[in-house]
Amino acid sequence: MRQNLRIRNKPQGVTVECLGEGCKWRIHASVMIGTSTFQVRTKDNE
Repeated sequence: MRQNLRIRNKPQGVTVECLGEGCKWRIHASVMIGTSTFQVRTKDNE
């Protein structure tokens, strides 16, 4: 499945998109200030 994902890592967060045929989801998570915890900011299902 990993070959069908686009992963963009940045210091402030990560975005993952599914690129497979018929697969149209995307998720973005950001680092919460003052912690090492991520918070999901956007989740798109088309």
